[in-house]
Formats: sequence, C-alpha cells, structure tokens
Amino acid sequence: MFRLCHPTNRRRGVPFSQCIRSLSFVRASLSQGGFPPMSTLKQGWRGADVRRLQEALNRKLQPSPGLAPDGDYGPVTRAAVLRLQAAHWLCEDGEAGPCTRNVAFDNETHAPLLHPVALIPQPAPALCWAAATAMLTRVTVQTVVARTPCELMGADGALRRRVDSDRHAQGCDPDDDDNRRFAAAHGLTLRPHGPWTVAALRTALHAGPLMFDLRWGAKGGAPAGQPGHMVVLAGIRGDNDPGGGGTTLRLFDPWPPGRGARSSTSHVRWMQAVADRICGVFQR
Repeated sequence: MFRLCHPTNRRRGVPFSQCIRSLSFVRASLSQGGFPPMSTLKQGWRGADVRRLQEALNRKLQPSPGLAPDGDYGPVTRAAVLRLQAAHWLCEDGEAGPCTRNVAFDNETHAPLLHPVALIPQPAPALCWAAATAMLTRVTVQTVVARTPCELMGADGALRRRVDSDRHAQGCDPDDDDNRRFAAAHGLTLRPHGPWTVAALRTALHAGPLMFDLRWGAKGGAPAGQPGHMVVLAGIRGDNDPGGGGTTLRLFDPWPPGRGARSSTSHVRWMQAVADRICGVFQR
C-alpha cells in the first residue's frame, strides 16, 4: 500500500527536537545506556564539581564571564553555560551534562565536524521531504520536486513510498524500491538504516551530511512502520564513549513550515528516540 509522508501527522506545531526530548526523557530513565546518576550539573547545585566548572568557564569563554568560583550553580553560572552551549552548537538547556563538560574542559576526543548546510524550511506541510532533500543536495525545493518521479508524489505534493504492511513489525526495508528510485532521482546514496553507533555516524558524516527518513509510532497519527518526516544530520562532536552520552549531533529540521529549526541533541537521546523509526538514510 502507499502512505503519504505528511508532517501534520505529528502533534501540530511541535518541533521534531521537542519530540526527541520528550520521548528520550522517559527512555533514558529506564535504559542501561542512559546517563549515569548525578552526571549533569544544573542550577541549584553546589559543590566542588560546580566550582571546577566555573573555573573552566572562566578559562574557556572569551571574554571571560568572571564567575566567582564559589561552587554555587546560580543564574549567572547558568547564563555562562548557555553562552558556551550557543557558541559550540551544543544543546542549549543551561545544564552541564557530559557534552557541555567535554567542551568546557577540552575533553573532546575528535575535532568538531559541522557541514555548511543551509536551513531550508518546508514551504507547505506536505513538503518536508523536498526541503530536507534541498538542504542535502544544495538546490531549491522547486528543483527537488521537479526531479522527483511524479508517481512518487501525492496530489498535495507529499512523498509516497510503498510500504509492505507485513514488514511493519520489523521496521522499514532499507532496500525498498521506492527509496532506491528516490535516491537515484536526486543523485543520492541509500545507506543502511542501522545500527548507527557513535563511530558509524562519525565515519559516515566525514563523507557528508545524512538525511534520515523517520517513521511514525503508534501515537504519531499513522500506523507504526510508515514513513513520516525527514531531517538532515549535519554535524557531530564529542568523545569516544560508545554509549553516546558525550557526543552531540547537529540537526536541521524543515519543520515548522516557513521557519524550520536547527537543534542539537546527544547521540544517546537521538538513538533512543529514532533507532526503531528509521525508514531510510540518504547521503549525497
């Protein structure tokens, strides 16, 4: 059967980055791969770890915020953390988790990798696929639509992919004919849909950004296993922790229409949110 790729299947107005945070919060608390207890410093905390963080922020940020190394994680320290996060495309939450501390203490194992992707918002609710592909191929949304075989598009412009309902329980087929046809039309390579470990993602990103086609879950407004939304993964930075808690990923999301969004998340949160929802991975 055919399934239209339509972002309005999601909760209206909720950016994809917020979906990741809300879903991964519950999963991280139950998963063995989540952050270890007491690993994230936040406002209201006090102690030697906070003092060391304040000293590191004074060294790292230029000009220096001049934090008093009093071990009190108050609003001024939080503001300095936010400043560090914004400057280094970390998740801007004002909390000093593993990714933020890696930057503050110069503990990143690899040089940051961020491809120069231009954010292209989807012009209409049904065109996430065209905007994401435009970001990946550096052309316009109109060019992407013109290059796409008409039989792969619905009347409203939404992308259609053939999905075998018998494979729903096992996830999507990375060798799906429609995925191959779509990739060929845009000069893209179809990559395996997993597993995307920290090392695998870093290796792949050295060759260029990745576009992920993600299916909806049971609560997404469509049956599980069906394609739903496309986002571009453009950057990675962090350490060698295979659990992913110390690795930051940079995402470019064409949603919401007319605006789009840039966001960052840790590898562990990203995988907890999407590992079983990947329908296709494309690369130029």
